[in-house]
Amino acid sequence: MSNPALPRGAAFWQQSLYQRWAKITRSVRICNANKRLRLILLDALITTIGAGFTMVAMPFLLIGLSGKALDFGIASFLEAVPALLILLVYPNFLDRFKPLRVLIVCRCLFVLTNLAIAMLIYFDAATTGRLYFMALLSGLVWGISYPATQAILPLYVKKPLIGLANSVQTVTTSTAIAFMPMLAGYLILSGEKQGALVSAFIIDALFVVGSVVLLALLAKSKIVPLTAKKTSADSHISAPRKPLGIGASVDIKTRRAGFVLVFLSLFVVYGPVATYLPIYIVKANNINHFTLYLSQLIGAATAAMVSAKVISEPQNLMKQLHRFWLLAGAALFVFAVTDSLLWHFVVFTVLSFCGCQHGLKVLSWLQSHIPAQQMGKAMMGYSSMVLIAPPLCGMLVGLAVDNFDIHTVVLVNSILVLGCFIVIAIAASAIAAPVSANNLQPTTILDITHKEHKNVY
Repeated sequence: MSNPALPRGAAFWQQSLYQRWAKITRSVRICNANKRLRLILLDALITTIGAGFTMVAMPFLLIGLSGKALDFGIASFLEAVPALLILLVYPNFLDRFKPLRVLIVCRCLFVLTNLAIAMLIYFDAATTGRLYFMALLSGLVWGISYPATQAILPLYVKKPLIGLANSVQTVTTSTAIAFMPMLAGYLILSGEKQGALVSAFIIDALFVVGSVVLLALLAKSKIVPLTAKKTSADSHISAPRKPLGIGASVDIKTRRAGFVLVFLSLFVVYGPVATYLPIYIVKANNINHFTLYLSQLIGAATAAMVSAKVISEPQNLMKQLHRFWLLAGAALFVFAVTDSLLWHFVVFTVLSFCGCQHGLKVLSWLQSHIPAQQMGKAMMGYSSMVLIAPPLCGMLVGLAVDNFDIHTVVLVNSILVLGCFIVIAIAASAIAAPVSANNLQPTTILDITHKEHKNVY
């Protein structure tokens, strides 16, 4: 038994390996027994497997054409522009249409865009300008499909399972992200480059076709009722008394502070990290550096094991997100001052942990507290920040790496992160109201007993 007097998080490390394994297997049984959740997780897994090939092929293709990392950053930014336009012009898009139906249409369009890029490479017609145009088209589809993907989870899975579902999904997708880029990198570096790049985009298209089949099966299921009957498992988990929707129990100052913190986290911390890894690997041109993708799996799996708990109060959520800045800034500093592949592996593991903690906590809070009628708009707002901030700073990172050494760029980034951490801490102490530590939910979905888990879904 863990000691309740220990600080938050310490009880997790006090658990025996058997207890941790028992909770993991129980989580797998719960997910496997819920058909709708099983289909959603399988869809996330196979789409990530396909994306694992193109996430390596695209930087190799763009940087190989011009030799500039800026081109990869520009392509990433162009993919984010449609998401911003959709948010500004039609923020209620997903609330007017069924998110699942929208997602199926987007996945079909993904197949066409991947096949088009494969044909451009095969016929030696791929130029930087044409790839920019394809990135813009892909961004248009991605700008709609990403929030739709996040919106279907709370529509087809009951709220007590949302934290667990996000954690399991993070582990499964991180596993694919860890191994598929390594396989893609081996094919590109060891074989004929043009044929390998063509194969990467065709493989992604085939996996997306499989995703369409799974989503069609999910469409036959009924959505979760807005006012579901309370079960014994629901009573075992303390839930908020009423949903904290936009304009409800969250004051305007807290909403603005939360928006600024999430955007800065993506723009200053986690956005550059998403750009450093592919640029560093491409410039190293060494198959051994692809092992760094394994660090993404280790960091994500660790984050998922400690993130099944959904935080109830937004003030507590912002405090936890802010604390990870210090850890991420220190990791970036270590990367800047060392050249060891082993140390870089440790650095990207820590950064993956911080990034996944950020994404899991914010996404689970939104999916658990926003009313279903506003879920589409909420996911569009959150997804716009996720899709826009990292590519925007990625373009700046690409420009900086073309003119300075990557270690110098990372060093400046680490100083910026640590400086923002101090500034935000000072500002928060002046405006934030004290929040009791009892606002955290005392139990998690991982503590549901074997008999109770049958009544959750």
